[in-house]
Amino acid sequence: MAERSEKSTKEVVIFAVVEEGHIILEKRLNFNKSYFNRTIVPGGKVEADETIEETLIREMVEEFGLIPKQWKYLTSLDVVTEKGNPYTHHIFLVTKTEGEFDGKKLQDNLIIKVPLGQAMDLCEHHFSKQILQIIETELLGD
Repeated sequence: MAERSEKSTKEVVIFAVVEEGHIILEKRLNFNKSYFNRTIVPGGKVEADETIEETLIREMVEEFGLIPKQWKYLTSLDVVTEKGNPYTHHIFLVTKTEGEFDGKKLQDNLIIKVPLGQAMDLCEHHFSKQILQIIETELLGD
């Protein structure tokens, strides 16, 4: 299990779901949410009573209806958001899931599945681009 950060910093699990050459991305459509109108690699906040692996499973089921079956923890990055809030992002590469992805709109966000080669062009935010570089490095190293 990956190490947890200090309790004063909020924690987020980022999950890059890459299967059959495609990755799932999220287009943020809610004006009141972070990263409005940007396409990002999805993730979710870690609850106080759960591990980052439990967060990975819970968030993927909630957001996509997918159960992660094979994943790898890659790294954790400390980030200060555009609003000045400190977060630790725990990044996972998910390469096998169970369930049916339907590309639905969820919680004011559009969930899309695109060829991995197009992801860098679609993700406008620099942090998502950094995550994609980490993912590509991991996939090329296999």
